[in-house]
Formats: sequence, structure tokens, C-alpha cells
Amino acid sequence: MEEEKVYKIISWVLMPFTVLVGLSGVGLLLTALLYPPAFMSAIFVVGVVVYTIISQRFFKRNICRNAKAKMSVQLWIRVSAFFVIGYIMETVQQGIEMLSFDKDSLKQALQSEISQVQSILHQSSLPVFSVDMLYNFSRGITIAFLVYALLLLLHLLLSFLFLKRYRYLFEKQ
Repeated sequence: MEEEKVYKIISWVLMPFTVLVGLSGVGLLLTALLYPPAFMSAIFVVGVVVYTIISQRFFKRNICRNAKAKMSVQLWIRVSAFFVIGYIMETVQQGIEMLSFDKDSLKQALQSEISQVQSILHQSSLPVFSVDMLYNFSRGITIAFLVYALLLLLHLLLSFLFLKRYRYLFEKQ
């Protein structure tokens, strides 16, 4: 029963992030139409959203109520898990790269980005965005997505445990 409580808590923590990831996935899919290398990231994002929804429904409808489930539910969870693993690997790799950047060189890159935006907007100063603020914001977002990826991994491991433990709930077709 402890695993079920942990799973339920993690599921509720993951939902707001999944909504944000799903919304960004729409933009990523549109970007992938113009820039094909972004297509794999878009597929990973779609897989994460599908996995989160299907696994949540399986938990609520079948495990909590001890009700029968179709074999296709198990298949959907297993297949989307591959995309979740890809997403986790990509997120961890990008997070490690971002956190391993030299602070000064990253701030210099952010300063050049601010300068480019200022030249595009034909403004001499943008008081709202400072280099330190952008640096802290990017580090915070990176850490948040690393935590999200680790929680997603724990959720995935628990899902596979539940698929094995509650295999009697699946109907044979």
C-alpha cells in the first residue's frame, strides 16, 4: 500500500509539469515541421503526455477500484514508457550540460542575447531583464526539469511494478 500512496503523490506532483510540457509540445511539434531535428524531442514530449494520462487512468480506474482493464492499456503504458525514457535521458543530458557551463561564459552568452534583442527592438535598454536574473532563471528552470525527470523515472518504475503486481486485472483477448 505504501507504493500506491507514493505513486498517487508523485502523480499529482507530475500533473502540472505535464500540462506545461504538453503545451510546450504543441509549439515543439510546429517547430519540428520547419526544423526536423526537433521532431525527436517533440515525439518524446508527446510520449510523456500519453504515458502520464494513461498511467493515471489505469491507477484510478483499475488499481484503486480493482476493476478489469483491457490489454491495450498495458501495451500503451509499455510503449509510451520508451518515449518517457528517451525524454528523461534527453532532459538529464541537457540539464547536466547547462549546469556544467562556466558561470561567466554563460552570463556572457546571455548578455549577447540581450544585446541582440535590444538591437531588434531598437531600444537601448531593457530594464526588466538583467543578466543575473536570466542566469538565475535558467538555472532554476533547469533544476526544476531535472527534478521532474527524476520523479518521472520513479513514477515509471512504480508503473512497471504495478503492471507486474496487478497483471490479473488485465483481460485476455
